[in-house]
Amino acid sequence: MQTLTDIGTLIVRTPGTCGGRPRTQYKRVITEKKYAETYLY
Repeated sequence: MQTLTDIGTLIVRTPGTCGGRPRTQYKRVITEKKYAETYLY
């Protein structure tokens, strides 16, 4: 059975990590880069 996850809980900002840009929680994947890979290419 699948569970629903609020995407807002997976995107975080930390001042000292990735220049303070939004990224996925527990990983250093910047959300704007992931968006570009998913939707623009």
